[in-house]
Amino acid sequence: MPRISFRPIMATLIVIVVLILPAALAAQSFWLERSPGKTFLLEIFKPNISSGVYNGVRYPVDYSFETFALFLSLRWPMGSKYFLVAELPFAHAAFDTKIDRAFSFYRFNGHSNTIGNPYLGLERGSFEIGLRLPLAKTDNNYAAPVGMAADVDRREAFESYAALRATVNYQAKRLFFWKLPQSWALRYRFGAIILRNFDHFRDNYFAFPLNFQIGYQTARIQLGINNASWIGALRQYRDRIQSSFTRDSDFTIHAEGEGGFTASIKFGNLRPGLYIGSSFGLNLNIQR
Repeated sequence: MPRISFRPIMATLIVIVVLILPAALAAQSFWLERSPGKTFLLEIFKPNISSGVYNGVRYPVDYSFETFALFLSLRWPMGSKYFLVAELPFAHAAFDTKIDRAFSFYRFNGHSNTIGNPYLGLERGSFEIGLRLPLAKTDNNYAAPVGMAADVDRREAFESYAALRATVNYQAKRLFFWKLPQSWALRYRFGAIILRNFDHFRDNYFAFPLNFQIGYQTARIQLGINNASWIGALRQYRDRIQSSFTRDSDFTIHAEGEGGFTASIKFGNLRPGLYIGSSFGLNLNIQR
């Protein structure tokens, strides 16, 4: 299979980031409200994975209602321009499964848990770069697909890869030629993720997330319609011994996306909210 070079893609992305960064840094950060102080965020998702099917793969279990994924995040100011961003994901799977032995079916209940890949990053204005460490249990663990199905934009939080992620957030004031009212917001977030598997065939994974949100916002209420897309390219290396030692590489390209609705309301330092889409989510934002 012909080899594909990702260097031109990465070079183009860097040029785009450099060109747009001066405008993006002056814009409001994307997705959730960002305060100038300390922020704690708890998100709980109930993904639509009850049938045991995710991303075209059939898992030999039927997930029950107690299945959920959780993200605990922290945003801490470091001086006047920088923020430290940290996140700890967790997924819990409760399921029923059946085993066919000697023409008899046996059913039993099971539970599976995994801590996701923790994230540590640095934010300046609307530019953020960070790293995820590959701590998630993905082998023979039914909780990892739950975490990946909970949020497409953060599916690398439960992959068996170390991930370097860089994103830019941008808020526009116009929709094509139409100037948006003051209380409406049009936001974009795009970036690149480089993932590396050090154990399984030394795989390389390149992903390009793209998010879009349009909504109504005031100092107290935020409503939005969101779309999150993910385009990934996986290069798998396999060692092969013939007359000489060589390495084969295979490419797999896939795309994923989801849409949803978000709403939140502010009460003092607390901002509870919800998300309705392919997953159902509740979140609580604590600002100090």
